[in-house]
Amino acid sequence: MSIADWSDEQLKALRQRADPVGDNLTSILYNKTPEGGTGVGRHGYNHFLHLTDKLEEAPELILAGGSEFSRQWDAMPPVFKEYFAPMELPKWVDPAKLAVASRMWEDDSLGMLVVLFLGSLPACYLMARGIPALYQTDKLANRRYISQRIYETGLMLDTVMDLGGLLVLKDADLPAVDDLIKALNDLDPTGKWIREGRSARRSGATPPVAIPPDLLARNMATVDESNEPRSFLGGPGYITIKKVRLLHASMRYMLQNPGLFRPVGPPSGPPMNLAEVHARRAEAWDKETLGLPVNQEDLAYTLLTFGYLIPAGMEKWGWKYTPEEKHAFLHLWRLTGHVLGVEDGLMTDDWDEARRIYERIQRHQSAPSKDGVELTNTLIEFIEDYLPTFFGLNEKLPAPAIRDLVGPEADKVLAEPVLRAAKSPLRRLLWWSFRTVLRMFNWIRHCLKAVPGLTGMFSDPIHKVAEELIESCRGAYRREPFFLPVSQTSWVPQFGAGPEFLETLVKWRQSVFKWVLISVVPLMIGTIGGCATIWLLLVQFQRAWIVGLVSVAFFGLSLLSLHVVLPRVLAERPSIKDASPIETPR
Repeated sequence: MSIADWSDEQLKALRQRADPVGDNLTSILYNKTPEGGTGVGRHGYNHFLHLTDKLEEAPELILAGGSEFSRQWDAMPPVFKEYFAPMELPKWVDPAKLAVASRMWEDDSLGMLVVLFLGSLPACYLMARGIPALYQTDKLANRRYISQRIYETGLMLDTVMDLGGLLVLKDADLPAVDDLIKALNDLDPTGKWIREGRSARRSGATPPVAIPPDLLARNMATVDESNEPRSFLGGPGYITIKKVRLLHASMRYMLQNPGLFRPVGPPSGPPMNLAEVHARRAEAWDKETLGLPVNQEDLAYTLLTFGYLIPAGMEKWGWKYTPEEKHAFLHLWRLTGHVLGVEDGLMTDDWDEARRIYERIQRHQSAPSKDGVELTNTLIEFIEDYLPTFFGLNEKLPAPAIRDLVGPEADKVLAEPVLRAAKSPLRRLLWWSFRTVLRMFNWIRHCLKAVPGLTGMFSDPIHKVAEELIESCRGAYRREPFFLPVSQTSWVPQFGAGPEFLETLVKWRQSVFKWVLISVVPLMIGTIGGCATIWLLLVQFQRAWIVGLVSVAFFGLSLLSLHVVLPRVLAERPSIKDASPIETPR
C-alpha cells in the first residue's frame, strides 16, 4: 500500500523512525561509541570534510602513496572512509534519467532556484511539528544563521543537480574468455583449463570429459550473472548528500541530549546561532508530540518539495515539461532520498503518486505555527535582497509568489500584515501582471527550442546568473557548508563581512535581477512584433517590413543585454577578500 493511503496513525508512527546509520556515526563523533571508546570528535570530522572536498577536486590524490593527503586520509577511522566511499547503485536507478534531470537544471537553474526559495522552503515551514520546530526561532536574536541555512539549501540543489553531481561509476567487466575458463573448470575440475591467447586449452592429464552444451550454457549464464559489472554512485553531489545526512543526525543528537551541550556559567548575551540555541535548552526534545528530529515523514515530505514541487511550480509559471522529464526529475530526487537515508518505500518517481504523497503528508502535518511564520518572514527578507527595488518589486512580489506556488496552505505561515497586503487588489494585480510576463517569456523559450542554436543564446546567460548568485552566497559567508558544531556555543568555521560589503553585495544582486528583467522585456516585444509581422504580410505587406525591422531590433537589444551587459554586471560581483570580518572563530 502506498504511503499516500496510510492512516494518520501510520504516519504518526513514521515520525518515530529516523536514520540508524547516521545516528551510529554521530555517536562516534560525540565520543559515545557503542564499544565505549572515543571517536574522532567534531574537530576530526570537520577535518575529514576538508579531505573529502580535496578528494572531489583531485580524485587521483588517493593513488599518490606517501603524499601528505594519503597520510591524513589513512589516519581517519575506517567507518568514516566507508561512509563517504561510493555506494553500490540500486538496481532501479536509470543513469539516463539522471542525465535528463541534470539537463533540466542546466536549462532552468535560475527559475528552479526561485521556486525553491518561494515554494519549496515555505512548504516545509508548514510542518508545524517538523522543520520549524528544529529552529526554535522564537529564541533567535540574530537571523544570520537561518539565512546561511537557506543558502546551503540552494547549494545542495546546485551540487546534486549539476551535470556530474551524481556520478555513476561502472565496475570493470571481466573478459568473456575468463568467464569461460571458470565455467569449464567448474564442470571439469581435473581438466585444468587455462587461458591461451583469446581461447581456452585443457591442460589436465586425465582424458577429457564430454560436457553437454546445455549444461555449459547454464553454467556460463550463472557465471555471467555473478560477474556482472556493478555500478556505484559517487561525485560531488553524492558527497554533499552524505554530509547533509550526518548533519541531520548531529542535530538529532544535540536536540535529544541538551545537557551535554549546556555552556558553563551564565549566558553572555543572546544566542548568536542555532548551536547556541540548542546549547541553552534546558528541556529534552518532546519526542512524543513532535516525533524524532528529522524523522522519516519529514524527510520524505522535504524531498518531495524538491522533486515534485519544483517542476510543478515551474509549470505554473509557464515552463513546459514532458511526462518523461518530470519522471526523470523525481527519479533523481528519489535517489537523493535513498542516499540521505529515506526508506525506499516512502519515495517514488511516479508523478501522480508523488502528488498524492505530498498532499497526504501535508494534510497530516500542515498547521500554523509561530516558528513557521518567523521562518517565512526571514525567507521573505532574504528574497528581498535579491529582487530589483524599482517600483518596490522586491517588497511586493515575494508573498503573492509564495501563495501562488504553495496554494491556500501558504496563508498559515504568512504574518497577518504580510498576508493582508498580499491579498490587496493592487498587489494581486501586480502579481498577475508579473506572472503573465513570466508565462509569456517561457512560452517564447519553449517555441525557440524548435530552432537549433537559439535556445542556448537565451538560456545559457540565465544559467550563468544562477551560478554567480550561488557563488555570491559562498562569498558572503565564507563558511564551509554542512560543518558540525565544534563546541557547545559556536558553529564554525564561520566568517562574515563588514556591513558595507554586505550592503554592496545586496545592491549587486538586485542589479543582476534588474538586468535579467531588462533583457527579457525586449525579447517579448520582439516576439510580439514578429507575430505581428507575419499577420501584416497577409493584410498590409508594405508595413510588414517596418514592424519586422523593429522586431529584429528588439531581439538584438535582448541579445546585447544578455551577452554583453549582463556578463559585465556579473563580473562586478563584490569580493570578500578585502572586507573586514565581523565574526571570527571562538
